[in-house]
Amino acid sequence: MATIKGNSLHILNASSIRQHENATPRQTTQSTLMYIKYDIADSEKFDQARYLDVASELHGLLQSLAHMESNYKSSIIISYLKDHSIQMNWLNGNNKLARAVISRSHATSHIEALFDGCRNNKSFQRDFEAYITAQVQTSRCI
Repeated sequence: MATIKGNSLHILNASSIRQHENATPRQTTQSTLMYIKYDIADSEKFDQARYLDVASELHGLLQSLAHMESNYKSSIIISYLKDHSIQMNWLNGNNKLARAVISRSHATSHIEALFDGCRNNKSFQRDFEAYITAQVQTSRCI
């Protein structure tokens, strides 16, 4: 299901709706569902070496998207994984990329959980987004 709010397309589907409220730090298994939660302190700084699962997921995602060129690749990836939202003007000429990102065919639960965990720490969030952007730029050069 998708809704338009302002200039953004908000994508909702069963696999993107997560329930972190009952999760304990890191991850728990309830039936066949796994919930991942990162508790990011207000003073914590992003350090990629501490989030190897995030780095692994990002690497896999970028490998599968490497053949797709877009000036908005970083923006689309970050916006969808952070808020399940993509700005409408980014879709022009980038439909294939947007469909690939929202397809849920890539493991992204750690990336999404880290975005959820750092919502109150804007400095951490900016550094995390800068890391993703740098990885996208590096993947274009390979």
